Amino acid sequence: MADNLPLFHYGRSSAVIDDPDGAIRRGAESGQFDTRNPHVANSPALMAAMESHGRLPVAGSRGGMSTTQIVIGVIGLALLIGGVALCLIPGPALFAGLILGAIGLLLVVVDVISFQRRRANLTMISQAFNNGWLSYAPARVGGVWISSVRQHSSHNNDREDHVRNNDVRFRYRALVEVFPTDGSEPFRFTSGEFSAPASHRGVPLDLKMMDGPLDHGEPEFNNGWTVARWVSGNQESATISTDLAKAQIRAALNAVGPRPGM
Repeated sequence: MADNLPLFHYGRSSAVIDDPDGAIRRGAESGQFDTRNPHVANSPALMAAMESHGRLPVAGSRGGMSTTQIVIGVIGLALLIGGVALCLIPGPALFAGLILGAIGLLLVVVDVISFQRRRANLTMISQAFNNGWLSYAPARVGGVWISSVRQHSSHNNDREDHVRNNDVRFRYRALVEVFPTDGSEPFRFTSGEFSAPASHRGVPLDLKMMDGPLDHGEPEFNNGWTVARWVSGNQESATISTDLAKAQIRAALNAVGPRPGM
């Protein structure tokens, strides 16, 4: 039963609507999405399952904002209002108010720009979806590897050995195998970068890392299942950052697989 399948919980959402190959943008600009896709891109059972558990093509609020954008917007507004309030108090609080207000304003401006980009992409992906150009299918996520590292270091000069305190943040990628529901052959692609809880050495706490490039398909490196999305006819545009809700992904897997042998 698909109910017992482990789900892959990372990289599911994107702040601005993921478009790895630029296929959604190109399709909208070229007029490809203006007409109905002549080919059936999806299993009716899969689409019905996802639609019954949330909105498509993107789950979330009707305003179109991602959770991250909502959080940043709320924090920015709070800082901006707090800064203005402090500026009204005579004395040293004025300087603190100016700093807080500037930070809040910066967050709000960045959030507005990000939201505008997401809204534009949401319009394009909605057009593609409404005319049947988006394909969805079960996808198995294989072993992960570290794709990038960001490190912020400081030195503690109070000790003779100058202990280094590191704030290290790891980002990961994984090889994903997609099982189309139209009978076509499975295909693979490399996921976008995602974050996951990890040790100070970069070993994920609840994901399996590949030992080598041939390990991605081995059962012991399986990191769970999700749903992939791509523009029909363009596998290079595949992504697991679908902005679908967890309930939609679970429902899709229950409806169409995976089948024995996957």
